Amino acid sequence: MDMLVALNCHAFHPVAAVRLCCETVAAGMVRLAQDRPTATARAILFVQSHAGFSQDDLGYIQSLGLQICDNPGQANGERLNAQIEMAIRDGFGAILRVDADDTVTADRFVRQFDLLASRSEDVFGGGLEYCEMGSARRFVVQPPEHPKARDLMLNRFMMHPTFAMRTATLQRTGLRYWSGRLEDKEFLQRAIGMGVRFYNEQAIYGTYAVSPDARNNREIADLELQMTLQFLRQSDNRLLVPVAYVINGLRRVISVPLLRRIRSMVLRDVA
Repeated sequence: MDMLVALNCHAFHPVAAVRLCCETVAAGMVRLAQDRPTATARAILFVQSHAGFSQDDLGYIQSLGLQICDNPGQANGERLNAQIEMAIRDGFGAILRVDADDTVTADRFVRQFDLLASRSEDVFGGGLEYCEMGSARRFVVQPPEHPKARDLMLNRFMMHPTFAMRTATLQRTGLRYWSGRLEDKEFLQRAIGMGVRFYNEQAIYGTYAVSPDARNNREIADLELQMTLQFLRQSDNRLLVPVAYVINGLRRVISVPLLRRIRSMVLRDVA
């Protein structure tokens, strides 16, 4: 199966972090070629803006074997959709998501190639080690193999930067991202409603850089609450509605990384 490894690079991503991400992706591509000679894959850094990148930076990234593609647009969903259209147009069987300020493990692409070849689900993911910017604190978020409605509410249904999606599913369903905020969660909720099947491998796929202030404002918290309530009602999980309000209340008084750590500790041994 041909795979497009799509590195989504925002204008605000630090260049040093992007370079490190590209290095880990390149190592993963080498590992894939060595361990799965029949696999074909292309890694592309989709850049929102070249500002901040020197010619040396761009040349170094290309020397690693990655292509660079301009991917302008204000809305992240718009840019992610352009990547999907390229994957479909160029005949890739799957698109693998990578945030360009994260890192990937050397075996992630091998693992997901095997899953795409051996299992019947539509979207595959894994766990991430969260690294708080400006802090030595790290913690793991590992979604369950077969996630349920409560896992979406608890932000552990599936980690978007670990997605490996079949392009046939994207074509069949017409699934695309919206141009609003929380585009990854909205995409996931619609996919669930369409009957898209998910599987999370019980393995860590990389590190995720998280800002202490990520989504830590009332506007985003309230939008996420409304999206969660709509999903719970549509999926006949109304008993979880009070829990959604509790989580929203916690988000107003503590940071998102702290809430993530609490979730990871409380849910570590919950199936």
